[in-house]
Amino acid sequence: MHGVRAVALCAGDTAGIDRVVHRVVAMYEPIESIAFNVFDYGNSHEWKMAKAQFYADNEDIKAATRELIDTSFRKLRSAEGACELLQSFKSIKSKGAIQKQVGQVLETVSRDHADKGCS
Repeated sequence: MHGVRAVALCAGDTAGIDRVVHRVVAMYEPIESIAFNVFDYGNSHEWKMAKAQFYADNEDIKAATRELIDTSFRKLRSAEGACELLQSFKSIKSKGAIQKQVGQVLETVSRDHADKGCS
């Protein structure tokens, strides 16, 4: 999430960051407050439903994060800002779809700003 925060902050979208972070925190609340024994086979249906909701929320948050990344890069006001983000993202570790999204955006930024000294 740190990489997303860097992109969004550079583009001035602190509200977007706050929304995503709030959704991540809210995603855990139902799991943390389960009132039944998750290891009791008699509660397996309820546990499956709780997990399904968690995974659905997770996918929604990934989609919102990808959109935040795209929007933030589009809002960058200068080639210099894009270059700075490109350099910072080279050292950031992320997972799965977010990593792929960042890679694609960075590829586009690199291509678009190659003539301006970014590498």
